[in-house]
Amino acid sequence: MIQIKEPFFILDKDGNQVAAVVDIESYNTLLDAVEDLNDIAAAESVERGKALPFDDAVIEIERMVAERERNAA
Repeated sequence: MIQIKEPFFILDKDGNQVAAVVDIESYNTLLDAVEDLNDIAAAESVERGKALPFDDAVIEIERMVAERERNAA
């Protein structure tokens, strides 16, 4: 089971939650979990015959790597 620390919420003038601040460890845990879920969804798509063509998959992987690098900076 994934364990994360409770976030701090940023509220607008009406008291509505508009953002959450989490510690970096929790953020990385959540990011890893999302990536795992995406992998599972991709595997299920393959099983249903809805796989991406190879060239599209390469483009998607490159996009994901670039996004991760931007987030790490």
